[in-house]
Amino acid sequence: MFYKMSPVRKICFTAIFTALGVIFTCLAKAVPMNVFPFLRFSPTPALVVFSSLFLGPLSGGFIGVFTDLIPAFIFPSGGDYNFYLSFIYFLLGFSPYFLYRGMKRFSFFKNQIWGFLFILIVLFAVQIGVFYGANALSPLGDMMSILAPIGLVITFIFDCGAFLFVYKKAQVKNEIHKNDNPILVIAWVSIISQVVLMDIGKSLAFFAYYSTIGNNGNPVLFSTYYLMQLIGSPINFLLMMFLTILFINVVDNMFFKKEI
Repeated sequence: MFYKMSPVRKICFTAIFTALGVIFTCLAKAVPMNVFPFLRFSPTPALVVFSSLFLGPLSGGFIGVFTDLIPAFIFPSGGDYNFYLSFIYFLLGFSPYFLYRGMKRFSFFKNQIWGFLFILIVLFAVQIGVFYGANALSPLGDMMSILAPIGLVITFIFDCGAFLFVYKKAQVKNEIHKNDNPILVIAWVSIISQVVLMDIGKSLAFFAYYSTIGNNGNPVLFSTYYLMQLIGSPINFLLMMFLTILFINVVDNMFFKKEI
């Protein structure tokens, strides 16, 4: 999963991925989400996670910071710049490298496809709870009665597709590498990156921002923002996982010497 390359080539890839990440983030910010103003669906987190696995933690952290920093000044949302959020994106680019290395040491993360299915079920149950068991989204009124079933159906379809995708990929990898199956490990890395960093981490970043330097917004409403994050979490996780595995498959066909 890790590749040896010259410093010049690594710098070139870092610059290319940073530019792509900035474009992806700007496009995501340009799409209005009037009902859920804090919700974003973007391929940028997948690109940042992939960069960490492909280029290493320092390059991944660099890409994470600047894919948040540059669009923040291109599309200012009002108030001061939220550097806490850039720190979360740094962690998103820095930590997957070490998560992957650590998880590969445990057979559970390489072989337990049913554990992965269990996590998908838990995330789906959490989304149901957010839609129907939380009062923080009640200000959205009748819009929730329309969006909730649509969101649940879309998530269920995505979950089924994700499980079948990972199951099939894992079977193919097991036939080739009996003791080395990176697909499930990438899926687990994506789960942790989404739930811990993109959901909890971003929520803490905005809470810190509104509690310290932010001159716009209301920290009391932060629970609503966090629940909005949870609404988009399953789809964002699936997007991260699909694209990260896709990127890995692309570079697997390139001529790099792998580090054993």
